[in-house]
Amino acid sequence: MPLLTAQQAAARLGVKPETLYAYVSRGLLERTRTANGSLFDPLEIEAFATRRTRAATPRPSDGTRRGGGRATAHGPRHRHREHRRR
Repeated sequence: MPLLTAQQAAARLGVKPETLYAYVSRGLLERTRTANGSLFDPLEIEAFATRRTRAATPRPSDGTRRGGGRATAHGPRHRHREHRRR
């Protein structure tokens, strides 16, 4: 199986190439450096994608949200300051 370029591996994971390289720097993925850039083992990318999918928290099946949701525009965190003209 041929190795994947950084762009191909990032696309498979659904991330930007910068994020892919962050995974490399954290030791979560390995790469092979070449004169033309980095190459990634497709089996390792697939395994990493599977681990990430399993680690994601599933949403409730009834469509409700449980905590951690965004505040509404009417909440206290989103009061707008008055803009002063000089």
